[in-house]
Amino acid sequence: LIHCLAYSLVFRSVQGLRLDRVILNNAPDVEGGVMRPFVQILTDTSIAFDGHPDSHRNLRRRRSSSKPEPRTPVAVPAGGSGKVLIGAQVSGPFLLRICNLMPSSKQSRCLVRVGLHSHFLAPGVVRLAVGELDIAFGAVRKLSPDFFLDLVFSPSSSSSSS
Repeated sequence: LIHCLAYSLVFRSVQGLRLDRVILNNAPDVEGGVMRPFVQILTDTSIAFDGHPDSHRNLRRRRSSSKPEPRTPVAVPAGGSGKVLIGAQVSGPFLLRICNLMPSSKQSRCLVRVGLHSHFLAPGVVRLAVGELDIAFGAVRKLSPDFFLDLVFSPSSSSSSS
């Protein structure tokens, strides 16, 4: 009974979070010594965030946002670190994908993904190592064993007011 009450309190107290940014550490050499990362967040019913520069959702969100966002992903040197600004609300289960924009071919390729649930996360930093990520077949040899992601969460505006 105590376990059920504690479980219930956790679900009531943390309705959702805001994913502020994703920090890539020890970036892979994807194309010409750099990686141009962008992030996609998918829920069971929609795309919560699409950082691809040509995404219609991203363009519409940029026009309505008070803070303009860069259109082209920042180039992160191989072995270096870089951050991707997100600012998306997440609640319940969601899938986070880290993809790379390849300017030479105007295509993108997703490298890693991870499924998470906001009810089991707290505001702060969540560090995910290579072994905790689902890695695309084509990226297995490109990722260093030292590659990791830092996901920076804050309380969502809707959960902080309740």
